[in-house]
Amino acid sequence: MKELRNIIRDVLYVSKITKTKRKKILIFFSVGLSQLSAFTDVALIGVFSALITEQFTSIGIVNLFLEFLLNNKYLIIVLVFFRYLFQYLQIMILKKIEFNVYKNLRLHLLSEIFDKRNYSSSDAYFYITTLSMHISYFYNSFASFLNSLLQIVAYGAYLFISDSRTVLTFGLGLIILYKPLRILLTGSKFGPGIYDIISSLGKNEVLKRLSFN
Repeated sequence: MKELRNIIRDVLYVSKITKTKRKKILIFFSVGLSQLSAFTDVALIGVFSALITEQFTSIGIVNLFLEFLLNNKYLIIVLVFFRYLFQYLQIMILKKIEFNVYKNLRLHLLSEIFDKRNYSSSDAYFYITTLSMHISYFYNSFASFLNSLLQIVAYGAYLFISDSRTVLTFGLGLIILYKPLRILLTGSKFGPGIYDIISSLGKNEVLKRLSFN
């Protein structure tokens, strides 16, 4: 817990010295655009599912929205356009944050180096280039992580609302089979995750062990 507090304190300190204006607003705006992009993805999936297979959801308001799009098919093109527009704006915002943090942090470190005059050439180069680049990329990665996390929540919520029985069945199946599958593959209740086990064993070995047992 103490290490986590130290990390948060260091992140806030670095965030302060970068002096990037409206950084938090831009990050949250990027997250909002990501959710709009996720919404358009879900809408397009629903539209093409209804268009090709005539399959609708069990949610009345969603079906009304899908029927409206199907009756006005030109809006599908508009939806696709906005989907890519949201993604483009999101990427541009993240790159802007990354560039501004990189530039302002380099200026701050240069000022510190000239004021103290006790840094070697290699240390100065490391701080100005490598360290500044990694810190600026952190904000890009952090915003991307928030975007991905909320998109997973959004897609999961849509799947649960549209077909909760299938989602619950699949989830319970994973929970029930998790331990037995580990024992079948490794012979032990403990060890690395199932994904790591399957990746290291390979498809053929996994099928061999499952069929053997």
